[in-house]
Amino acid sequence: MLGPLEAWHEGSQIPLGDQQQRFVLVVLLLHANRPVSTVRLTEIVWGSNPARRDLVRGYINKLRNAFQDVGNVRIETMPTGYLLRVGAEQLDTARFDRLRAEAEVARTEDPHRAVELLRAAVGLWRGRFLEDVDIDRVGGPEVISPDDSHLDAVGDLAELEVETGDHRSARNRLRPVVRADPASQRHAEILMRSLLADGDRVAVVRVFHGTRDALAELGVEPGLVLRSLAARAERGEPTDSLPFQADAFTGRNAITQLLVELGVLDVNPISTGARDTHMTNPSWRWQAHGNV
Repeated sequence: MLGPLEAWHEGSQIPLGDQQQRFVLVVLLLHANRPVSTVRLTEIVWGSNPARRDLVRGYINKLRNAFQDVGNVRIETMPTGYLLRVGAEQLDTARFDRLRAEAEVARTEDPHRAVELLRAAVGLWRGRFLEDVDIDRVGGPEVISPDDSHLDAVGDLAELEVETGDHRSARNRLRPVVRADPASQRHAEILMRSLLADGDRVAVVRVFHGTRDALAELGVEPGLVLRSLAARAERGEPTDSLPFQADAFTGRNAITQLLVELGVLDVNPISTGARDTHMTNPSWRWQAHGNV
């Protein structure tokens, strides 16, 4: 389902029938291993045309024939409807979720393993979720698309690739993503980092300008990290000291530490006369650097 609807068994593609038969199958897939009543299935696929209920049984029989050689996939008849019995590993949507979860666990201890897992997860996508299916005919607004999760996974993968030194893979992965949605600051930031690592400062500034212009149309300013990366590219400065994720810091100390590490501000505590002055409650003198 991560792309055009397809079913495969032992290297051969399974014919799924005409469009309405595929609608019935998708409804069952979206409710995999859960019963769907005949009435509900009819309402989803044919809306306010209850006369179509008589067609359901025929489409179910055709789908059973299509999957008759697949022993671990079957459509069971329930008291009020039907249930598609299928293993989680047989659904690309379920495999994608599993691989992402395993990558999250592996990220701290074995980032290279996390990269492998995320590459496998992202590799499952062949296009947009059910891109050849009319979503209005299989549930409409009730269907939760995992497309955003795909973009998150691409960002997570590219981020890890940069962290592990594979800047070119991150760059090539993110270029089409940022081209399609230049207002995505997270993807633009990681792309800019990968380009900086390759020494392509001109491309860094170009990406920044594209994102800045896209955000301006939405009435939004580029974030601090994005602006700092662009400034560093313009000045030819290294980015080794730049913290990768701004959200790793919290609170007032967090903001202070981030700005200092960005090289944007000098922060000097002014003595308050207390015996032990901490960063949690000082008076500060802030001095801005450069054009950020």
